[in-house]
Amino acid sequence: MLLPYTRAIRLHLHSMQRSNRIGTRRLTFLALMTALCVVGRFAFVSIPNVQPVTAIVVWLTLTMGIFDGTVVSMLSMLITNLFMGMGYWTLAQLAAYFTVVLLVALLGQWHCSHPLLIHSIIAACMGFVYGFAVSLFQAPILGGFPSAFAYWLVGIPFDAMHAFGNIVIYPLLAPRLTKLIKRYPRFIDSHN
Repeated sequence: MLLPYTRAIRLHLHSMQRSNRIGTRRLTFLALMTALCVVGRFAFVSIPNVQPVTAIVVWLTLTMGIFDGTVVSMLSMLITNLFMGMGYWTLAQLAAYFTVVLLVALLGQWHCSHPLLIHSIIAACMGFVYGFAVSLFQAPILGGFPSAFAYWLVGIPFDAMHAFGNIVIYPLLAPRLTKLIKRYPRFIDSHN
């Protein structure tokens, strides 16, 4: 059970060694991705669990690595929760997004002939993973694992909305964001 997490943590440490210094351009890029997530979450606030944060975090993790995906997901949740409501669930959201980033990093190592389709499916699955992880990490507060399991079961329709939003949003955003970083490669250079 812990083997995938151990491998993901090693990948994270490798990613940190590679990106030990964060230059101004890369920091600006991460700030822009965080702003895109925050604005996107507010733009879709009227549709339950549909927002571009997970799709952007999946793309960022697949494209830039664990460090960037983690930074943007954590900052996005903290900033939006300052306005939408901060509570005990915030810690569960942060832990759930870290779980999502680690799983995406593991799954993203497989090379396939149709990456956009596979990555869109991964993004959709992460909607369910996120919902399950939030419920799991709230188990101590909810009164134990049976209560957390019941909480997760009740939330499955919302997780399905999250997955549906991801599978629609990811193929719309990923090619455009990829084109952006290919057009301006110096913008994300970690040493400037």
